[in-house]
Amino acid sequence: MKNSFLNGKFLLYNYSQARNQRCNEMRLDRQLLQRILDTWKKIKDIRRTNGYITTPVRLLIKQFVLFFDLFFLIFALI
Repeated sequence: MKNSFLNGKFLLYNYSQARNQRCNEMRLDRQLLQRILDTWKKIKDIRRTNGYITTPVRLLIKQFVLFFDLFFLIFALI
């Protein structure tokens, strides 16, 4: 009985740690994205100030979900 209680407590602790780590990484991702967008806006403003109207470079940001099990399976098959 005591052993299963400790295992449950251990699992809850690990779950909590994983959730906290995920939240921290998501926060850092949002901050990085905001910095990228701010820098891109500054570049556009500088180009507009210097008289350039168009830029041959386009900023494209896509969000994707990575399925780790599938990712590791593909690497295991290669």
